[in-house]
Amino acid sequence: MFLVTAAEQRAADASFSKTTGLPTILLMEQAAVALAEAVYNIVRKTDSSTEGDCDCKIGLSRPGVRARTREIKNIAILCGCGNNGGDGYALARHLVTDSCHLPADLRRHIKVYEYLPQRERLGDAALNRSGYLLCGGEIAPLAELTADATTLYVDAVWGTGYKAGRPVDAEFRAAAITVNSAKQGGATVLAVDIPSGLEADTGKASEIAILADSTITFGYGKPGLYINQGRHHCGHVKVAPLTIPLDAAKNSVGEQNPPTSTASATLSASVSAKGSGFASPDGKQPFCRRILPELDDFVRLLQPRQRDSYKGTNGNAAIIAGDPGMSGAAALAVAGAWQSGPGKVFAWVGRSAETAILSYNPAVLASERPSELTDDELRSRVQDYLTNLGDPAKVACLVGPGLNINSALETIIEAVLAWPGQTVFDASALTALSLKPAYSIKLMQKRRAAGLSKPLFTPHLGEYKCLLKATAALPEKAEMLKSESDLSLEAEALAEIWQANILVKGAYSFLTGFDDKIVYLPYGNSALAHAGSGDLLAGTIVGLAAQGHNLPVAAALGAFLCGRAAEIYIANGGSPRCFFWQEQLRLMRQIMAELESGTMT
Repeated sequence: MFLVTAAEQRAADASFSKTTGLPTILLMEQAAVALAEAVYNIVRKTDSSTEGDCDCKIGLSRPGVRARTREIKNIAILCGCGNNGGDGYALARHLVTDSCHLPADLRRHIKVYEYLPQRERLGDAALNRSGYLLCGGEIAPLAELTADATTLYVDAVWGTGYKAGRPVDAEFRAAAITVNSAKQGGATVLAVDIPSGLEADTGKASEIAILADSTITFGYGKPGLYINQGRHHCGHVKVAPLTIPLDAAKNSVGEQNPPTSTASATLSASVSAKGSGFASPDGKQPFCRRILPELDDFVRLLQPRQRDSYKGTNGNAAIIAGDPGMSGAAALAVAGAWQSGPGKVFAWVGRSAETAILSYNPAVLASERPSELTDDELRSRVQDYLTNLGDPAKVACLVGPGLNINSALETIIEAVLAWPGQTVFDASALTALSLKPAYSIKLMQKRRAAGLSKPLFTPHLGEYKCLLKATAALPEKAEMLKSESDLSLEAEALAEIWQANILVKGAYSFLTGFDDKIVYLPYGNSALAHAGSGDLLAGTIVGLAAQGHNLPVAAALGAFLCGRAAEIYIANGGSPRCFFWQEQLRLMRQIMAELESGTMT
């Protein structure tokens, strides 16, 4: 699916009226209808958290989401001063009338609680407030809100208007504490657009923010619903459509082409490994720069193998890793690569790592990397090694896991960058690049000038910050890396400087550096927070790339496989403290089988 920022959604809303000649209050009415349906489903206990649920479509597990068990006897709608509050007033009008068929007794226990009641409501919000009162609705100050386990709380206070770092006033703080306390006691909380106190663009939460069981957002998804604290605060997320013409949407964002209906077409068009992999089938770029892949995308990407395929048609993965004393990193990278399905996996490793790898999997073509070579000799050996693997279009190379940071690694990186195949840099290779940023950037630029593909960097947050700090220290680059509150925009600028694709790994991962796109990959949990997870992921990515996927697609698919495995493990009762790599590989095999058969849910 496509994601937009809060500003982009507001611009699309405003453009609606200019394009159609219709008043914007119609959009508020559409939002109210979607909310009324959600309330009806919650009250009737038919909200299964799957039907129409975007989390289900993208295969995302949310922490702390639980089924409702108590009967709802009251509905409290918290309304702010702006359009989010306007949505709340419009919903309240629907609920107090018989338009959504709530029980008559419940309709008598619906009340709006106003945030900053002394402040005048304007525009569409004022009209809907008046309409609610004309229908006999009750309004009380937010300060009168109380905690009750049998109340359905509807949060329409701030919506997308909250900005991270903004101080929280005492009135909202008290209300948020009340709602969250009631939720802890069994009450149900529904958020309008996004929980109040959560920033729509980044998912950063204020010191106190609403914790919702479910969130109904409108038009398009917002990044903050899926990343950072958004995963914890939003509950299940559903995107309710608005009838905004595509021309209005695209013009508001300032791009030239409308989006396709889902991100699926964008991703699935990439299977051919031509281009960056995130263009729509007609070659046009959708106006939305932010993409959240859905399960259907991954099903289309991981197609079953042809029955007549053989090892020569499935590509070769090459892994340069594992100096003495660090053979484990190389072994895990090899395990990830071999399991992802290339025809052959080659490992060029240091002394002792060869034995460790072959004891795990004798099918790996492991060989020892000479240690006593001059820089020129090593450069020549690297070039010969990669050349002997065959057609670069059918080979992908990973450099970094378990390598010492020294001049030999610098030489390996330089030689690999001159090779035309797809290349992934991880772990020590990224540290080496950050130690000589000016020289390393010139190597990247030279590679791109020769018409070769962008490499992929796969840093965790620590490696990313080192790379960022080193780059920002370059006088000519500092201006491009102005401090950004949005980590993904900062990484996008870094990727432009380095002429690379960057997969930033963390509590959520995201991918940037291609076609002016940002792909959010909010999969995984703390079960992956241990040494070796990144090595296994990097190996998985290079194995997928060897089979013909371009690097952005291989990175997205690899991050999904690893993250989804961790989510299944926790959902089945596993402890995040002891997610062994063997269990992760087993679950990844299960996920790949489900993707290939189209049975994943």
